[in-house]
Amino acid sequence: MTRLPHLFVRITLRVAAVVLLAAFCMPAARAAESAAFTTARDSVTLVSEADSVAAGKPVRLGLRFVLRPGWHTYWSNPGDAGAAPEIQVTGATAGPLVFPVPERLREAGFTSYAYTGSVLLPFRASPVGGPGLSARVHASWLVCAAICVPEDAVFTLSLPAGDGAPGGQADLFAEADRHTPRPSPYPAHVTGEGVLWLQAPGLQARSALFFPAESGVIDQGAPQSVRVRQDRVELALTPSKPGLGRLAGVLLLTEAGGRVDRLSIQATPLPLPPTGE
Repeated sequence: MTRLPHLFVRITLRVAAVVLLAAFCMPAARAAESAAFTTARDSVTLVSEADSVAAGKPVRLGLRFVLRPGWHTYWSNPGDAGAAPEIQVTGATAGPLVFPVPERLREAGFTSYAYTGSVLLPFRASPVGGPGLSARVHASWLVCAAICVPEDAVFTLSLPAGDGAPGGQADLFAEADRHTPRPSPYPAHVTGEGVLWLQAPGLQARSALFFPAESGVIDQGAPQSVRVRQDRVELALTPSKPGLGRLAGVLLLTEAGGRVDRLSIQATPLPLPPTGE
């Protein structure tokens, strides 16, 4: 009986050693996220949709912004002022940043197209060279509140070769996809006076908001009134100068049932048909 305490100690030590070894062997839970760049204004990281890279296939990476209350960063068209985030990638061949639909902010008489809270800006990256991926991303962006502060950082992320299956950060990319515009299924046109209209029989739009792809085309802070007819949806914009031509951007539509649709629009010049046609 006197040896039982010693036996108990030896068993406890062995169990502890096994647990400690298992902890060292487990993959890091955040292996697909870089070290963070953190300030009093925001925290930014580089994340990957997958924890590994499949041979011959690209992987989606993304800049993840977590913005402090009161601060924002910008969409591809920042609006009346600001600058969109930019990246330079080495170690991989990278596509452009993909921008989810932003908010329209009004401050001190200026209109901005911006993000508050948190947002992910995805892009595709293809490995250069051997298996796996080792990417170095130099990012620059502007973060604003009462003042604007330019920020930049270098992020690195290495992924091993594997099956490329979605990893622990995949839900961030799914959320970004839900807020990314899709090509409009409806023919879009615009009059010279600034009426953007979609040939969309049966579509019941409760509200609509248009985000132009470029600044200086319309008055970005002006009201946008929507009218729904039997066969089309009309949105009255305010052109920056007479004779509005082709118009590109994103149309945010809220339907009568509350469903929100985000449509990428390429509107061609065409007068409104007579009512009822």
